[in-house]
Amino acid sequence: MSNAYGVTSIPAANYSPVDGIDAGVTMMSAESLLAYCQMQLGDMDTQINTQMSAQKTALREREAVQSAQTVLEQFGTTGPQSVQEMGSCVTAIDHAIAQLPQGDPVAAQLAEFRQHMCDQYQYKAPRSLTEKEQIDLITGTGPGVVASPLTSSLPPNSQIEQLRQAQSGTLRKPDNKEWQGTTDALANIANDIKSSADIQMLQLQDLVSQRQQAVQLCSGMMSKTDQTLEDQAKAIGR
Repeated sequence: MSNAYGVTSIPAANYSPVDGIDAGVTMMSAESLLAYCQMQLGDMDTQINTQMSAQKTALREREAVQSAQTVLEQFGTTGPQSVQEMGSCVTAIDHAIAQLPQGDPVAAQLAEFRQHMCDQYQYKAPRSLTEKEQIDLITGTGPGVVASPLTSSLPPNSQIEQLRQAQSGTLRKPDNKEWQGTTDALANIANDIKSSADIQMLQLQDLVSQRQQAVQLCSGMMSKTDQTLEDQAKAIGR
C-alpha cells in the first residue's frame, strides 16, 4: 500500500510503531523510512537556506543605507549649505543604490528618497553648457535680452539667469532643523530593515530548532527500525 509520500508501508503485524510517532510513518521498510526522513529534512533545509539568504540580503541592504546615512549626518541639523555639499549627499545615495542588486526593494526606496530630497531642496546638479549656451552667457544675449557689452545685470527670470543656474547648479538651503527630518527619514529605512531582519532571525532560529528535533526523531525511528529488523532476524533463526 502506498501512502501520501509515495512509499510502501509494511504490514502492521510485522512492524510496531515508535512511541510518539505516527503509525503510518513507522510502518515502512527501512529504505522507505530513510527516504521519508531525507525528504522531511530536505524541505526544512530549503527553508533554512532561504531564511539565511534573506538575512544576508538584509545585512547588505542595511550597510548600504547606513553608508549614505553617514554622509548625510555629517551636515548636522543645518544640512548642506552649497550645491557641492548636496551633490555629495546625492552621490552617497547613488553609491548605496549601486551596492544593491537590480530590483531590490530597498534600492527603490533609496531612489524615491533621493528624488524627494532633490525636489524638497530644489537641487539641480551643475552641468556643462553647450557651445551656443556659453556664447549666450558670455555675450549676455538670449530671448528677450538686448546684446550689449555694458550689460552688468540681467532679470532673474531671463534665460541668461537660467544658464547661470544650470552652470553652477541650484539649491534651496534647508530651514531650521529641516535637514534633521531628512536624515531621520533615511534612518527609518535602516530601522525597518533591522526590524524585518530581527523577525526573520527568530523564524530562522525556530526552523533550526525544528530541524534538530526532526533529526532526533528520525534517528529514533531508524534506531527502532534496526531493532525491529534485528528482532525479526532472531525470531527466524529460532
